[in-house]
Amino acid sequence: MTAAPFRILTVCTGNICRSPYAEHALRRAMRDQPEIEVVSAGTGAVIGAPATPETEAAATRSGFTTEGHEARQLDRAIASDADLILALTRDHRRDTVLTWPRANRIAFTLTEFARLADSLDDADLADGLAGVDGPQRAPAVALLSRRRGLVPAPSPSDDDIDDPYLQGDAVYEAMRLRVDAATASVARLMGRLRG
Repeated sequence: MTAAPFRILTVCTGNICRSPYAEHALRRAMRDQPEIEVVSAGTGAVIGAPATPETEAAATRSGFTTEGHEARQLDRAIASDADLILALTRDHRRDTVLTWPRANRIAFTLTEFARLADSLDDADLADGLAGVDGPQRAPAVALLSRRRGLVPAPSPSDDDIDDPYLQGDAVYEAMRLRVDAATASVARLMGRLRG
């Protein structure tokens, strides 16, 4: 019997800039982990819209594409289908939890999750997953949830990735670099775990 995929959801506002970029960056970073599915949604989605041309240009600079993306509205069904929710700001995380309160345990900002993932050395991971015989990804999310506050951001706003929409190339480039760094950290952690 094939195990169910591990599902990651990225969330921003319109689902046309940050979250589709993060979705496709994660797909690229975890292309050798086909048991992981990544999707995205927006708290105020421009339903059916593609990623912005600037988002696609940023993706091209990073070696992937967002082609075929269609924005969709975050709802309870989408949130509850996820094993890990990575919001692009603290407000998106809050809105996700308001949509589906149980998300509180599995919702992080992307940069918060990356920071927590990078803080886990092999001993921390082994201790935190002791006794887990089966898939490790969901228990690892729970482990990182318990570690919130142990590795705080230098400033709370550091957990937010600024919205580049209508802001120009420099803001898109800053978004690209921050998301690429954070998704690399997420992919490294997922690669250290069994299903």
